[in-house]
Amino acid sequence: MAQPTTTPRRRRGSLLTSYYGGTTDASGAPAEASVDPLDDMNIDTDGFNAPKYVGSLLQYKSLEQLVGRGNSMVSEIKSLDSDMQMLVYENYSKFISATDTIQEMKERVDGMEGAMKALEDNFGYISRASEAVSSSFSARRGELERLNTVKKTLKKLQFLMDLPARLQDCIAEGELALAVRCHAKAVKIMAAAGKHAAGFDGIRSECEQIMARLSSSLHERLEDESLPPDALCETVWLLLRLGGREDSLLPTFLERRRKALTTAINAFTPAVGADAAADADAAADAAADAAEGDAAEAPEAGEGDGAGGRGEGLLPARAPTRSVTAEHTRQLGALVVPQLLELVAAWRDKFGGEGGGGEAEASRERKEGMLAECVGEVCGALLEAVRQLMSEEAVPSEELLEGCGELLDAIAPLHEELPAAKLQLRATRLAEGLARRSVEQQLARLGDRLSGAVEEMASPDPDGDAPSGSLHAELRAVGGTASLCVRDALSLVAPLLAPLCEQLRTRADGMALHLVQRLHAAVRCMLTKALAPRRAPRAVLLCAGCCLQMAAGGVADVPEALRQLLAPQGLAGAALGFDSAALTADFRAAADSLLQRFVEMQAQALSRHLSRRVQATDWLNCPPPNGVTPLVRTLVAELRAMQRVAASLFPSEPLKPMLPQGPFPPMTPLEQQLAVKLAASAGGGGGTASIQMDLQRIFARKVSFEAGGFDGGGKNARGREPTLGGMVGHVAKLTLKTLVEEVRCATFSKHGFQQMQVDAAMLRWVLPAAADGEPLLALLDEAFLSCQERSLECVPLEHTVLEAFCENERRSLLAAIH
Repeated sequence: MAQPTTTPRRRRGSLLTSYYGGTTDASGAPAEASVDPLDDMNIDTDGFNAPKYVGSLLQYKSLEQLVGRGNSMVSEIKSLDSDMQMLVYENYSKFISATDTIQEMKERVDGMEGAMKALEDNFGYISRASEAVSSSFSARRGELERLNTVKKTLKKLQFLMDLPARLQDCIAEGELALAVRCHAKAVKIMAAAGKHAAGFDGIRSECEQIMARLSSSLHERLEDESLPPDALCETVWLLLRLGGREDSLLPTFLERRRKALTTAINAFTPAVGADAAADADAAADAAADAAEGDAAEAPEAGEGDGAGGRGEGLLPARAPTRSVTAEHTRQLGALVVPQLLELVAAWRDKFGGEGGGGEAEASRERKEGMLAECVGEVCGALLEAVRQLMSEEAVPSEELLEGCGELLDAIAPLHEELPAAKLQLRATRLAEGLARRSVEQQLARLGDRLSGAVEEMASPDPDGDAPSGSLHAELRAVGGTASLCVRDALSLVAPLLAPLCEQLRTRADGMALHLVQRLHAAVRCMLTKALAPRRAPRAVLLCAGCCLQMAAGGVADVPEALRQLLAPQGLAGAALGFDSAALTADFRAAADSLLQRFVEMQAQALSRHLSRRVQATDWLNCPPPNGVTPLVRTLVAELRAMQRVAASLFPSEPLKPMLPQGPFPPMTPLEQQLAVKLAASAGGGGGTASIQMDLQRIFARKVSFEAGGFDGGGKNARGREPTLGGMVGHVAKLTLKTLVEEVRCATFSKHGFQQMQVDAAMLRWVLPAAADGEPLLALLDEAFLSCQERSLECVPLEHTVLEAFCENERRSLLAAIH
């Protein structure tokens, strides 16, 4: 099927594109996306079917999409109308301009014919005059050339005859370079004379004596350590022209300059105030003069390499007022870099070598290597001085950034002159190292602040234990302080990453990764400080609460803060490198470990107190019981105090009251069996009851204060997360375990056994209300059985008597609370 002819619309577009410029395809049409001319759904083709297109939109598009498409078509129509008007205006403007140009060309062409005629006549006159001059001198050309040769020879002879006196005059007037050049010229003339030079032996001898005395005086001057740099360079150059050895003179020159510049760097003292401003102006003027002088001596050298702007590169005006660090860095660069540039220029001018050939090229390369080594050593001392200047603890990140910029700007012109020394690379590495060190210092201070917050929180409270509400507020305050410290540190460091990396021409993501790693280490400082050994249980509990706060949300806030501060610089992805999941798990594990430590410390303290009270009581001489002993009151009070303090870590868990709940418990099976046993013993048949009691007895091991209630992950023995009730129950179990062991070691009278029965009954009524009752009841039964075995006369109290004693104690507890 034949292709359709080009549409008028496309033809107009092609003409406009060819006239106004634009890319075209191989066929000459404007370069645009290929369009099927038979596509009836394309609005840019002749076969466009408007009803079908509108129907398709109504069928497949939502109302919101239809409104958007309508708005976009209105915008496209307005845009096309504007483009067409602009093309018309441009076409009209170019037409007027072309008319004016044609008129101007016509006026100029009218006057060109006369000028061309006059120029043709002038060229003809010049040609005829040249032919006349050539014909008049052709007969005597040979004679003139011979006489000119004789004249040159006589001038050379006259120069040789006057040479000794001229050398003396030059030396006397201080024109040593002129004397050396004259002597070198005379040597060439006498060498060219060959066998005829014997007549000049006297002149040669006298000149050699004069130059020998000059060489001796130059060597003496070279020994002067205070010789200025330009005089030192001139002296070495003169000695080389007088036949001195390069392998000794050139290293001596470089060593003298290196030593002088290194001494100046080590003795550098920053100027302050008006002195700094005056020095800056003087250095800028000197740099500008040096740049103008270099441009005058080598006008073509600066066209392609930017050498003409060296004065501006040495002392750039980075800011109206520089920071102290940046100003000191600028002063140090202004002290050393101009002298190094003068050294490079003088070395290449005086000792660079002339001529071509492989030997001359090898000599130039060797000398460039010597120069690069010397400049590299001096710049090494300069960079070390800058490093010491910027390594102070008090240098803010903004000043460090500005100081690094001053350093790179100072090194830049020297790097352009001597790229073989790799000075820019060394300066960049130094600046990058300083930047990394600044990040580490800022985040190390963050770690100290976080550790200090933990230490301050865990420090002993001079006012005693605070209520749980204030402890909970204190923990929340510590979490807020940690987040604030992290944001403060990141706000000082994060905004400088992109500008610093742009300045150093390094990858910003590498610096951002370093920031993330150091931030991770800083946050871990808080974890390390929280896990530090502490003697006070309250401090251990607060550290556990701090770890729980960080695990609950404090750690998750860190990557969010990173994203917010790094997003404006396009580095938000670096926040993904912060392993918040692992750090959260570490904080949670630390919290569980600290909670376990707190439980053990509480259990140890309460067990020691219980042991002392049991051992101090004379159970053989006890009076008849009249109520609960202080032992039970102390145990309940300590458990209630621990529960109240630990409740700050579990605000969502309801606080169970440490009070008797419900009616007084009935007799336990063991008490019932004991009553049966005693009755049977009175009747002579207690063997069966005794065997049953022994079978039901729980074997109690020696109490251990190692990790028994929680596993390695901080969970309790059933694999659940620690709870307030679990902590109270664990402390109570360890304490009752101690009670069992102490009962087994004591001996009880009738009244002592009854007193222990009253205390056990009260604990059986109180403890299950605040913790898991089964293990506690089992331990109380074991203590009751052990007391029975250690009793000399086992006569239990009636259950109603026990209930009366415990009811009185319950009322006392309620009165004490209210």
